[in-house]
Amino acid sequence: RAMRVGGFTVYDTFVNNQQRNLSDIVELNTQISSGKKIQNGYEDTNVFIDTLRLTNEKATLEQISDTTQKAKTFSDNTDVGLGQMKDALEDFKTKLIQGANGVHSNTSIQAIANDLQSLKEHMLNTANTSLNGNFLFSGTNVKTKPFDAEGNYFGNAEQLKAQAGDELQIGYNIDGASLFFGND
Repeated sequence: RAMRVGGFTVYDTFVNNQQRNLSDIVELNTQISSGKKIQNGYEDTNVFIDTLRLTNEKATLEQISDTTQKAKTFSDNTDVGLGQMKDALEDFKTKLIQGANGVHSNTSIQAIANDLQSLKEHMLNTANTSLNGNFLFSGTNVKTKPFDAEGNYFGNAEQLKAQAGDELQIGYNIDGASLFFGND
């Protein structure tokens, strides 16, 4: 038996093909103009899932970049403080050797003692250096001033860590307990 194809069936098939082609053209035009392969998640779930994953990874990488930049700034300022501390300790040692010389008058001994007191105050001020309200040598107690005028330590011996990857944390500070009271 032969099946009869009527004019309506041919017309209906033609219209359906035209609508499908027009829909495909509109979809391609939208992709070209927006630069996106899909507009909605249901159009291609694999692409949608990959987009979500990549967006999350991008946000994570931006956060890691921001955190490591802040840690670098903190470390750079710590290095400056350590350099100042080293210079002050060298001056302190030189003044102690001068004072132990034994050929000084009471006036010069008093002058050396005043210099030593000034160097001590400078070292305490350096040990209490802060960056944006965070003390460099307080361990993880960054909001606590690490030293009082007598040299008592109020920070802790813990290290600040920056997230530098999925499972990678890098320490970036030197706590005052280790620096000033640790092993030589």
